[in-house]
Amino acid sequence: MKKLLFTAVAIIIMQTSSVFTEMVGQYGFNKYEEGETVLLYGDKVNVRDKASVTGKVVDQLPIGSEVRIISRVEENLLIQNGYKEEWYQVEYTGSGGKTGKGYIWGGLISKTAYIGDIMGTGKKITVLVGVTGIKNYTLTIKVRLLQDGKIIAESAEMPAFINPLFDTEVLGHTVKIGIIDEAVFAPSAKPIAIGFDYGACDCPYGEIIVLYDGKKLYYVNSPMGIGNEFGGTSFKVVYPDGKKTKNTIKIEYTTFELDEMGNEISSKKKSESYQWTGSGIKQEK
Repeated sequence: MKKLLFTAVAIIIMQTSSVFTEMVGQYGFNKYEEGETVLLYGDKVNVRDKASVTGKVVDQLPIGSEVRIISRVEENLLIQNGYKEEWYQVEYTGSGGKTGKGYIWGGLISKTAYIGDIMGTGKKITVLVGVTGIKNYTLTIKVRLLQDGKIIAESAEMPAFINPLFDTEVLGHTVKIGIIDEAVFAPSAKPIAIGFDYGACDCPYGEIIVLYDGKKLYYVNSPMGIGNEFGGTSFKVVYPDGKKTKNTIKIEYTTFELDEMGNEISSKKKSESYQWTGSGIKQEK
């Protein structure tokens, strides 16, 4: 029997189904802290002399530019496509090598970023995650891959997760990027998992899984879990090892119910499988 300890631990364990690698900036709950270095998700981002779209443009920065957070302009929110964020005063180095200061809207900053040799070619790729909007109470994001300052791949718009305990017009999760190095696909492809975590009861969490083949990004699925002292749903993502399992990503869900003492009284499992065809993703039936 699973005792009460299970309830406290499960909410944490359920949210770590992928191994998330070291990133540039791990931003907590949609807030960038003073002194953090962050990367821009937007391209040709206007830097303004005040925290407003009416502010004078003092510079323009390309996608992937590093900026350092000086301060957050509280209570000054801009809404774009149903999604809202505050403005930030930042410090940056322009194209001429001159340091400048100004204001940038937070929605143009990558929610987290990863820089590394994803495909094992000896060339580093930058992974950026940006919010594109909120539609029908669903957060939508895109993933962009950069190399030498240029976009080499961009995902379609993908469904993410709304936190019902948060303002549903903002991002209420911590976002992380996981590169699944142990997965084996033929033709070669690399899974990238974008994890959304909050770490509290009744808050949905999950991952957005995309596959990169060196040319394009392919959306796989957005598995979600949730839990509280009465039970919940957890998930596990199983990637192919190239031996027993080939070219198939399997998502295993477990729905469980607990009694008032924390004992498990029921459990149900189901799974979904997605196959890499070499040119796309196909759900297996």
